[in-house]
Amino acid sequence: MKEASTMTMRIHRAVRTLSLLLALSMLLSVSAISSAAETPAPSVLTVSDSTLALVDRDQAFTATLTVDASVLGDASPDAWAAGLTWYLTREEGFQDGTLYPYYYPGDRLDRWQVWNNGEGGDALFTLGDAAASSSGGKVTVTLPFTAGSFTGINGDSSKNRNAWPSFIGTYTLSARSGDTVVAETDMTVNAYDSYVRYDDIDESIQDIIDEALPGRYITVTTFGQSEGGRDQYYVTLSDSKASVDAFQAMNAIAEADPASLQDKLEKGSMGDYRVPFFLNNVHPDEDPGVDAQLNVLRALATQETVTYNTLTGFKDKSVDISEMFAPDVLDLGITGLGSQKFTRDAEGNIQDNTGVNDASELYTISRDITLKVDDILDDIIFVICPNENPDGRTYNTRRNDNGFDLNRDASNQTQNETTNLVQVINDWNPVVFAELHGYMTEFLVEPCTPPHEPNLEYDLLVKNFALGSEAFGTAALGTMSATREEHPDTLYWSYYMPLRDDYDPSTMHWSAWDDLCTNYGPSYAMLNCGSLGYTIETPYNNEASTDLFEYGVYGLIDYVMEHKDDIYHNQLEFFRRGIENEDHRDSMEKWYVDVNNKQLQSDTWRVPYEENDNYFPEYYVIPVDAASQRDPADAYAMGRFLLRNGVRVSSLDTDTAVGGVTYRAGSLVVDMHQAKRNYANAVLWEGADASASGFPDLYSESVTNFPAMRGFDCIPIAAEGAFDGKLTEVSTVTGRSQLTGTAGDVVILSNNGSEAVRAVNALLDAGRTVSLITSGDHKGDFALSLASYETVADDFVLSATRTAESPAASAIRKPTLFLAGRYDAFSGAKLTEGYFAQWFRDGYGFRNYRNVYSNGTSNYDIETYIDQLGFTVTDDPAKADIIVGNVALDQGEKGAAAVAAVKAGTPYIATGSDPLEYISKNLVTDLTYTTLGMEALHTVTYPTDSLITASYAADGDHVLYTYSCGVLTSVPAGATVLIQAAEQDSFIAGCCLNENGTPIDGFVEAIALERDGMDLTIFANSVNNRAHQQDDYRYVTNAIYAKMSTGGTGFTDVPASHWAAGGIAYAVENGLMTGTGAGFAPDQVLTVGEVAAIAARMNEAITGDSIYLVDSLLPWYTSYVDYLEKLGVAVPDPVKQATRQEFITMLAAVVPEDMLTPINQITALPDTADAAVLSFYNAGILTGVDDWGTFAPDKTLTRAETAAMVARVARPELRESFTPADYAMFTAAYLKPADVLFTNGVTAGQYLPYVQTLIDGLEADCAAQGMEFNWFNTVDGVIFLDYVEDTALAHFGVTAKDGTQLYKDFDMQVYYSRYLDQKG
Repeated sequence: MKEASTMTMRIHRAVRTLSLLLALSMLLSVSAISSAAETPAPSVLTVSDSTLALVDRDQAFTATLTVDASVLGDASPDAWAAGLTWYLTREEGFQDGTLYPYYYPGDRLDRWQVWNNGEGGDALFTLGDAAASSSGGKVTVTLPFTAGSFTGINGDSSKNRNAWPSFIGTYTLSARSGDTVVAETDMTVNAYDSYVRYDDIDESIQDIIDEALPGRYITVTTFGQSEGGRDQYYVTLSDSKASVDAFQAMNAIAEADPASLQDKLEKGSMGDYRVPFFLNNVHPDEDPGVDAQLNVLRALATQETVTYNTLTGFKDKSVDISEMFAPDVLDLGITGLGSQKFTRDAEGNIQDNTGVNDASELYTISRDITLKVDDILDDIIFVICPNENPDGRTYNTRRNDNGFDLNRDASNQTQNETTNLVQVINDWNPVVFAELHGYMTEFLVEPCTPPHEPNLEYDLLVKNFALGSEAFGTAALGTMSATREEHPDTLYWSYYMPLRDDYDPSTMHWSAWDDLCTNYGPSYAMLNCGSLGYTIETPYNNEASTDLFEYGVYGLIDYVMEHKDDIYHNQLEFFRRGIENEDHRDSMEKWYVDVNNKQLQSDTWRVPYEENDNYFPEYYVIPVDAASQRDPADAYAMGRFLLRNGVRVSSLDTDTAVGGVTYRAGSLVVDMHQAKRNYANAVLWEGADASASGFPDLYSESVTNFPAMRGFDCIPIAAEGAFDGKLTEVSTVTGRSQLTGTAGDVVILSNNGSEAVRAVNALLDAGRTVSLITSGDHKGDFALSLASYETVADDFVLSATRTAESPAASAIRKPTLFLAGRYDAFSGAKLTEGYFAQWFRDGYGFRNYRNVYSNGTSNYDIETYIDQLGFTVTDDPAKADIIVGNVALDQGEKGAAAVAAVKAGTPYIATGSDPLEYISKNLVTDLTYTTLGMEALHTVTYPTDSLITASYAADGDHVLYTYSCGVLTSVPAGATVLIQAAEQDSFIAGCCLNENGTPIDGFVEAIALERDGMDLTIFANSVNNRAHQQDDYRYVTNAIYAKMSTGGTGFTDVPASHWAAGGIAYAVENGLMTGTGAGFAPDQVLTVGEVAAIAARMNEAITGDSIYLVDSLLPWYTSYVDYLEKLGVAVPDPVKQATRQEFITMLAAVVPEDMLTPINQITALPDTADAAVLSFYNAGILTGVDDWGTFAPDKTLTRAETAAMVARVARPELRESFTPADYAMFTAAYLKPADVLFTNGVTAGQYLPYVQTLIDGLEADCAAQGMEFNWFNTVDGVIFLDYVEDTALAHFGVTAKDGTQLYKDFDMQVYYSRYLDQKG
């Protein structure tokens, strides 16, 4: 276990220090009596209770100060005691200062105040009178004092979650006489007694391990890290390692041959066996959910027994439950004890737990029920994950570091924490998965109401699920009643089981506390391994609610022990049904009801396939070849997802035809004859229509449907045995890019999913050119060079085609986004008035609390555009190319700047229903909208041929998901409709029901609009809900790229494959160059005036010194020439064609030396000694016109060459390392590389290197034979001189007569002699 600086450690150190001081004091008193008579004994301060619990009230303390009488001087004990002042202070904060930079340092006791939402006011402490007594030369002073509740009790205790973390920690209680500290002692300020921070949990666990009794086998397993980089770990508690090993062996059999274990259970031959009981917390600011687990672990590890009480009957003997609950629920054998239905007042209103009513008012309470821990461990192995969400515990937030609610991510698995935890669940297959939450005054103990997730084997779960809930609830209420004197301010008298208590027979109506969502941790366990998956919510944030959890767990443990065989048999049956792919829908039909508890028509909830008359298909096929699969990257990712969730995946061995469709070898296949079949179906099937059952909404989203939500093809196959003998099971799935075509230097990259977008952004970040194809068969896809594609092909899974023809395309400028709605540090957590303002004027609590805790929808944007798609983001709207957001544009401290930028013309892409109110009231007042329901997976049309929807239309993807079902009820004048729901029967799955019964059919969901200088793209539909809706991301990314490829380098004469396209994109994007009106004209030669303008604009960009534009009657270049000349730069005739030397001279004058960091080591160039030119070579900006680095100072400049140079100056990552080829041969021959030696155009640059290669070969031959090189040595009877000359002539297809005068003047022997001299 790691060591941390924790509250626990500090307390231990303080105790050890105090013990050492006391021991030293005693030693001195014995061994130095004479000295003690002369030196007063140390003053000692103690306190009756060393912990101040911020959520409690009426805490009584007594401080006792003992001093030598001599300390008082001439004062009487009473007078001296009355003059003491008492402080509770600290010198430093307790939390990580980077997260919690501001803290309360404490104060004089009578100055402490209650929080009162930061306003303070009432005193926290009430001080009694200090009393003094004298005895044996000692004076003892006692000070009684009490503390109210800093936060407020019960319902108020769960508020102000960001405040109290700035107060907890170790303080010093001190007694002072004047300015002198008489004595001091440590006190701990904590939320409540059991509260443990994340940083302290590991030490708490280690303390438990150290204190554990014999016969307790405890291990701690780190199973991953959070998004914030903190360790996740769970504790295993059993009686021995052998028991754990035996379970793991049995668990393997359970997934492979569950029927054999069922047989043993039925015959009574199982022998001793144990089942896993999993405890978890996912919302760690529901603090008792963490601390209760540690208390349970401590009790089971360190005690021989645990004790609880339970409810045994109604005090009102006339109670008849037969008409109070749904008949099917009554048939389960429930007692109804503890139901909230028994708390109705005279008006019939349910009175939930308010802290003032005790269960003993309604029920009889049992005597103590004692469980021997050894007996418990004979039946159960505990897997305890105190905190799935370490980031949330650190920040005291519900969400993790990314601001995501992990309790809506168990199946989506977009976050590390859930991805890690589900693998632990798969390893253990717990029979119980109990997750401890808060805060509900109802005191929730599931199971849930309908509608039930149809992939649950509900008939196997429901009885033990419900009765286990009663065991938990009645134990919690009974024990808290039996111990009510320990928590008189917090009493409990009811709990809420939705399946039992939600339905009212008198109204025949259910609300929706349902389990249709697969993203809760308990729901995941139910679907994955048939677990009894409990979400349990305590009412308050205090010690009593922590105890409530603990006692309830004991009741559930007792129930599991008593019904272990039945519970485990049912789990085995869950696996067996999967392996046999049996559909027992007939056994579940009675639980499939509508909102009025009327049973649905048969086969409407679990709808069977016609081929096999089974709700489950026989197989799912996920093609991975680009010809069959629209997004191979997500197909491969789904394979990996299934494997880590315990689903067996196979590869198809050979091309196989089923139903007239041929599935290619290598396709991934899920054979549904397997133990985890139910979970596989839950993530791959289409989804349920909850609104058809009359439920107006659900507790959370129900559509999981990975194929539709992630955007890949997945085909259910209901033909039995379709792939018999043709599958090979795989343990890993690895994808790779697929490139078709073998010729050409242009690559068409399919815009088929998030992986393609990530690759495009990586290429743009690297300065590579990527273009958006604007017309033709590949409209909406990307075009790039083969060389660029090869730089990313191994890093991403891409689908691409190689071609020799450049499509019509516009180069994409690298976009920088501003994401609307973010909050600054300490937003909403700064105090300007009251007592606490002196410490918290700049903020209190966790610095990013508002974003993490309450900006969840905006957090999806952060995850989507930065983490998942790789866009560059700025926090300054004025520096953004595009503003994107799924919250109101004006939200957050930068909201006004964002609005100003949009009104000034920065393109704005709004997504989802949340931004629509601001838009309709402030930007587009003729836009009206509404929301039609909770969620809808539905079909859409694309009325306009737009780049925004082109890639979807090309893929035939007309399925869209929307959360909140936002639609436009009026389309603003001049708007272009981008997305519209299909006119009829568009709905596929979800819950889209409203009061008027209006379907989403035909409504407009997205438009583009340019008005009043604004460029708006408005999606009323969500596009990135919970970062799971990934197939819809490209609506936004397509809009981004479309906007970034117009008005920039979108020139028809600059194809994607043009060598300078990236430089042109940069130069145009940054205003250094513009088009010519008919295109960019990359080969057009620049004039001096034009290069002067470029140099001037560069200086303006570097220094900020503005260019003053002169009267338009003067030549256009006048402003730029004047600007440079004021800098001391001589500008030649502006109308003449510029030379390379003239341009570099101007650039050198405006580019500072610190922008020319050398990356090359070139000391000389063939045709210039200009120092400025050499510095540009060494900086990697220039590489010359040939391999030898020839500068060609008098050569003219094309617009493309200039753009490339400019881009390299500004973007160092584009600069090139360069080592010139050997130039000594040209100096030796008195020639230049460009000199023409033969009438067919062969130059010295071609001829001399070939000649030198021949000579080097002859030199090597001579050396090999121990000979010296001599021109008159022979090769096959031909002297070397003739051999070299004749071979070279033949190579270039010429004769000596074809030589120019330069060739005729060339002397081979003289050349080589001079060459050797130069080479040394």
